[in-house]
Amino acid sequence: TRPSGTGSCSTPRTGSTPSAWPSSSDAGRTTPGGSWRTWPPTGSASPEKRATGVLRGAGKQAMAVRNVMVGIAGEIVITWFLTGIPSVNIQGAAIGTVVAFAVAATLNYFAVRKYTGAEIGVVKTFGRPFIAAAFMGLASKGIYELLRLWIDSNTIPALVAVLVGVLLYGVMILLTKTISKEEVGKLPKGDKLLKVVGRFIR
Repeated sequence: TRPSGTGSCSTPRTGSTPSAWPSSSDAGRTTPGGSWRTWPPTGSASPEKRATGVLRGAGKQAMAVRNVMVGIAGEIVITWFLTGIPSVNIQGAAIGTVVAFAVAATLNYFAVRKYTGAEIGVVKTFGRPFIAAAFMGLASKGIYELLRLWIDSNTIPALVAVLVGVLLYGVMILLTKTISKEEVGKLPKGDKLLKVVGRFIR
């Protein structure tokens, strides 16, 4: 059942957009009827952090903490196991960190649906960013390996690969319609950014 009374997630505040979700600052706010029904939220915070804010606003602070602790536990186990494999070594720590965030985000996703009845756009929230990130990772890896064929150094190829990867990720975020004009407008210098990329996003 959905929570009621103090700390519940309910109707959006007057003047807010339908896609806006309550954050931790909305904890304890009560308004009659309805619920927050759409996702993803606006703003620059990650979906995982926004979902944590929603759970806090729904009076489920302990649930948010529990989900993070489960993710950390998974990270410890995976890091311990993978770093013991010579071919993986220190990269196991990075994999463990990614898994920790993925586990926490997944648990938060189901908790938000359970306690708020929210309709979460899985494709836009998770699918499109994943496509952009996967394209960035593959392209960066390819550029790095290609430059290593001609440059007898690790620093320059890695630096170029990272810079190109960041650029490609930004392009893919626009091409996949992952970010909205409203979200861009909330970034520092957002009004100027909109003049440049506004034509590529909704």
